[in-house]
Amino acid sequence: MIAVRQSRSPQAPPGATARAGPGPSLRAETRKAGYVRTNEPLTGPIGLVDEAAQAVADEAATAPTAPPDRAGQDAEGTGEAQYTWTQPTSFYARYGKRAVDLTAATIALPVLGALSLGAGLAITLEDRGPVFFRQERWGRHGKPFKIVKLRSMSVGARDLRNADSSTVASRNDSRVTRVGRFLRRTSIDEVPQLINVLTGDMSLIGPRPNLATKPLERMGPLERRRLSVRPGITGYNQAFYRNSTTLQERYEADCYYVDHLTLALDLKILARTIRTVLTSEKLYTEDGR
Repeated sequence: MIAVRQSRSPQAPPGATARAGPGPSLRAETRKAGYVRTNEPLTGPIGLVDEAAQAVADEAATAPTAPPDRAGQDAEGTGEAQYTWTQPTSFYARYGKRAVDLTAATIALPVLGALSLGAGLAITLEDRGPVFFRQERWGRHGKPFKIVKLRSMSVGARDLRNADSSTVASRNDSRVTRVGRFLRRTSIDEVPQLINVLTGDMSLIGPRPNLATKPLERMGPLERRRLSVRPGITGYNQAFYRNSTTLQERYEADCYYVDHLTLALDLKILARTIRTVLTSEKLYTEDGR
């Protein structure tokens, strides 16, 4: 069962100023139906997912209960729970998007790869640590993968604390190196994820991947539904949101993208992302996402 709330045209453009907030009635529908699909474009801000903040915020914002669309345990003798994923219907979503990813990543990697080499040298000269940062994230259909980024934090950042004694990442995180601040501001730290695109673990555009620290059965329905598509280097949230928003709203926006995935929407997201990078308008929230 799917509860649907429509209060405006489904053709309303992404990034419109109206907000589809998760009020009491919407929350009740979510609990009853499994998830709520809304055709309202959601507004609010978001920054790129930051490694240190994900686990804490997820535990606070999503329900630690088994999802209602769980199809059963070990349905095929695999020992794994089975889930129902949103299936793409358009030709672009099924075939064209992957072709675009492969073509664009193949063209961009040699050029941006050279830029990454220079950034890697700067990282090494500053604190002599490893150039790359690898971390396990949730991928399409709940398959974990190792995301690759240029390291922007000090070696051993997970064991270090900010000047305010917190471990949550933020705009002025004291654990971020000088080179790292430049890499984050320009999004150069994300360039190695083109390798993840070529291997099929990621797409150029899609929901940002969450840390693979929470089991699928403990995810809320919206959080899990994001996994119906490949995670992206950039996405709907990064392109159209600003400043701060709740985790619930971020997941609702990602589900909006899953439902409205088209070439036109991907091109809009890409154009907005390029503009953001060129103006060095790095998107942060208070928790550093």
